[in-house]
Amino acid sequence: MTYIDPENCIDCGGCAPACPVGAIEPDYRLAADKKFWIDVNRKRAAETPVISARLVPLPGADERRLALGR
Repeated sequence: MTYIDPENCIDCGGCAPACPVGAIEPDYRLAADKKFWIDVNRKRAAETPVISARLVPLPGADERRLALGR
């Protein structure tokens, strides 16, 4: 899983279309019961390495993307 540090996010929206499962939403669109994800992202982003290059997709990624209509 990839995490986005809310302190470093510049709200450009560039990550949203890149997410293969459509899981990225701006914080202002999150329902109250989903706001806890902001703190999860803050904590986990500090614990995980920064992605600086595109990785090879996992096996089955194209099929999953098609199934999700992306």
